[in-house]
Amino acid sequence: MASRRKKALTCEEILELVFQSDDESDCDDDPEATSDHDSGDDESDATDDKLGKLRPVLDYIIKSIGSAYSPEEGLAVDESLMKFRGRLAYVQFNPSKRARFGVKFYKLCESASGYCLNFSVYTGKCEQTTATIGMLCSEAVVINLVGDRLTDGHTIYVDNWYSSPLLFLHINQAGSNAVGTVRVHRKNMPKELKKMKLKKGECKAFFSHGIMALTWQDKKPVNMLSTCHNTASVTDTGKKNRQSGLPVLKPQVVQDYNRGMGGVDREDQQLASFPIMRSASKQSLDLLSCTDVQ
Repeated sequence: MASRRKKALTCEEILELVFQSDDESDCDDDPEATSDHDSGDDESDATDDKLGKLRPVLDYIIKSIGSAYSPEEGLAVDESLMKFRGRLAYVQFNPSKRARFGVKFYKLCESASGYCLNFSVYTGKCEQTTATIGMLCSEAVVINLVGDRLTDGHTIYVDNWYSSPLLFLHINQAGSNAVGTVRVHRKNMPKELKKMKLKKGECKAFFSHGIMALTWQDKKPVNMLSTCHNTASVTDTGKKNRQSGLPVLKPQVVQDYNRGMGGVDREDQQLASFPIMRSASKQSLDLLSCTDVQ
């Protein structure tokens, strides 16, 4: 007699088994246990973690991708938007992104390859730890993502939403470096930068506590912070101006930033080749399908 093959489970059925606890399976046969379980659900819903059901899976994925690869020196921190238009409290709108509506991810990626080393899902509030007490939310995101790698001598590239003198001082004192664009109105920035008027191609730098604050006049003023550059010299980029034919000159810190900051964008570009997103009735399934290739 031919053996009967079992029907393969769908992705949704597998995920239902993952999220189903032992108590839930026992409740099917015990009415009293069902009422006890319902009261437990009310208590769990009262917690602040909006990713409560996904948290064990996300923690496992983050631990796995972080321990599977030893990155090079350059690391980039940036945000990414996962397309989602469902009813969800922490859906974000970003007109500069292609998706525009979706769930925001903060990512730590290797600059050279785009490999994702760590990520976090933004659910509407900042995650503060003992290491980030007193910091701005943008500063805490960087410290939490880098984690134990902060003492490994990496160079961390960030954009002007994250950068601040306080963050760079913290990273430098921990044993790593940081490079990034910065907003001139950040606390502890040199006041002279706000009043500086330079001709195109000129730059000016200020130094304090191992941090360089530089402004360079391109088409618009470009403001930089760095803990691993000690000069404001302008170097040849190897390119020529199409109109004048003269060499294009940029400060070395700007060139290094342009090379190192593209880690997250590089990862997003690679993920676009693997469209694994599937429609689901629950947002937890959408989030989990996105993390499959982080």
